[in-house]
Amino acid sequence: MKLLVETVEGFEEQCLNELKEISSVNLEKKMEGYLLVDGEKKDVYRINYGSGTVNKVLHVVSDFKLDKLDDAYEKTAFNVGNFLDQNQEFVVRVEKGSSCGFGSTDLAVKTGQKIVDTFKEYSGETLSVDLHEPDIVFKLVVQDKRAILGLDTTGKPLNSREYLEKEVDTPPILANCLVRRSGWNGNKKLLDPFARDGVVAVEAARIISKTPNIGRKFGFIDCKFYSNKVFSQVAQGFNDEMSIETVPVFAGEKEIGQIERHAERAKVKVIAREETALERKYKDKESNIVFDAPYLPQKSKRDIIRDYLQDFEQKVVNEKGIEIICTSRDLTFFKTLNKKEEVSFGSYSGTVFEK
Repeated sequence: MKLLVETVEGFEEQCLNELKEISSVNLEKKMEGYLLVDGEKKDVYRINYGSGTVNKVLHVVSDFKLDKLDDAYEKTAFNVGNFLDQNQEFVVRVEKGSSCGFGSTDLAVKTGQKIVDTFKEYSGETLSVDLHEPDIVFKLVVQDKRAILGLDTTGKPLNSREYLEKEVDTPPILANCLVRRSGWNGNKKLLDPFARDGVVAVEAARIISKTPNIGRKFGFIDCKFYSNKVFSQVAQGFNDEMSIETVPVFAGEKEIGQIERHAERAKVKVIAREETALERKYKDKESNIVFDAPYLPQKSKRDIIRDYLQDFEQKVVNEKGIEIICTSRDLTFFKTLNKKEEVSFGSYSGTVFEK
């Protein structure tokens, strides 16, 4: 069976590496913000419950070329009765790229009508649509002229972490991907100079302790194709591997209490200490710096951060023999930071994300 795994655009490689660690999937194709993989039913349980870099997992039911609007009806073909019963309500949601010339509502209506007609032909019964609280969700993803329809096995996006009480500046799966890209594995100190909500710290701790996505109702729970009994067995396997390790994280702002509260809700242990990049004495020979640079549209504030990083670079350069790996999602912060041989800076070099 094919699965379409949604992650952060530009971090597909970090997501793939994690999938190889926790599942048996094989890559078929990398797409913008997605990985199309071959897997089995248990992989749906493993990825949803065990991943930190994934937002959603779609069980692909139809994959076709979308040349005209009617293709959403004519080319959608799968056995609807394998996934839901007559008394269950469903909805089709659409995510399309800018090059798609068709409206999301029109695509959803065409696809939904085909699902209804197919089920009626199969069973003689009529399905109902519920736009707000459906039992089953199908998602149609359109990139260029390729349309992939999948059963949403995740439900509430994994990016909406249970430990967060409100929306945060740094999306958790992005923080997870950043930490993985930096190469940090717990044997070096981790510094986040723009800690804010502490998501980088908590996600780093979740990686080290192998903390799964506990306490969620997944989208496959009400789907007849999947087995809640088998899922419980898979989940128990992840729970048995989880460890409680204390992760020291050095934060650059004053929200230490908030970081620790988030860590407690996430069921991980973090020792957060305020220690900015400029104040820090580099006694260790190696460090990892992972941060999500604040999005500051005001030029004056951008200049402040630029000066902050330039001063930081000079401080590091003055400390001979120190290797600093610095990872951020915003490439603009690294334009002046690759000039000194004594420092090794790594940065995200794909799409620059902005709110």
